[in-house]
Amino acid sequence: MKLCSKGILKSFAALVILGMVGVVFATPVAISESNKDITVQKVNIKVVKNTPTDQIVKVNGNLIKYHTNGKVNILETKNKNIKSEYLIKVTKIKENKYRVDVYKDGKLIKSEITNNNPIKVNLVDIPIPRPHAYIDIHSDKYNYNVGEFGKVTIDVKNSLNGLILGHTIYYLRIPDGVRYYYIVDGPQPDAVRTLKEGDYIFVPYLGIVKGPCTLLIWQSLDYSDYKKRIVVKVKYLNKGVFIFKSGDAIKGAFWGIGDQDYDSFTVYAS
Repeated sequence: MKLCSKGILKSFAALVILGMVGVVFATPVAISESNKDITVQKVNIKVVKNTPTDQIVKVNGNLIKYHTNGKVNILETKNKNIKSEYLIKVTKIKENKYRVDVYKDGKLIKSEITNNNPIKVNLVDIPIPRPHAYIDIHSDKYNYNVGEFGKVTIDVKNSLNGLILGHTIYYLRIPDGVRYYYIVDGPQPDAVRTLKEGDYIFVPYLGIVKGPCTLLIWQSLDYSDYKKRIVVKVKYLNKGVFIFKSGDAIKGAFWGIGDQDYDSFTVYAS
C-alpha cells in the first residue's frame, strides 16, 4: 500500500519491457527500498506505418502492430529482449459483443467474450498510459496466543489506466513459526513454496524473497482492472514477533510499462 504507515515499504517504479516466460515475468530488475519513487524510464516511440487499417510503432525498440478489417482487430508485439511473441485477436460477434483470443507463440492461452473491444485504439496518437499497482495486507488482530488461528486479508487493486492487456503478479510471505492452512475466500494461489533457512526465490519484478517462510504467489492476465480480496487462514505455532510481507506488480503486456507496490504488518504471539 503506497502510504508511509504500519512500517510499510513504499516502492513503485515504471519498468519498461515485459518479458514473460510461461506465465511469469522473466527479466530481473533492481528495486528500491527507500520512500522515494524511482525515476521513470523515458519511452521512445517511432511510427513505422500509419494507415486506416494498419499501424506499426516501435516503443523503445519493441515492435507493435495493429490491423483491422472492420470486423476483426489484431494486435501483436515482438519484444527485442525475449523470443516470445504475443497476439490479441478481437472478433466482433454482434453489437457490443466480442470474442477476445490471446496467443503466445501461436498458441491460444486465453479466450473470453467481452462487451467491448479492448484493442480499438490508435497506437500513433494516444499517450502512453501507466498502470497503477496497489496491495494492502492486514490481520484480523495483532496479538495472538500460541496455537491460535488467525486470518490475513489481502486486497489487490491494480489499474490498467487504459492499457490494452495487463499481467498481474503478487505474493504473500508468511513468516516461519506461522503455518499456512488454506484460502478462506478468494482465488487459490498459483504457487505455494516452503522456503527453509538459506533458501530464496526471485519473484520477477518484485525481487528476492528469502526463507524461512511460506510463500503464496498469484498471477493473472487481464483486459481490465484487477481487483481481488483474499482471506488466508494461518496458525501461530510459536511465541515471537512475526512480520508478514507482500509485493504486487502489474505490467502492460504490449507497452511494457509497469508499477509495483509493497505492504507489511507485524503480529505478536505469546
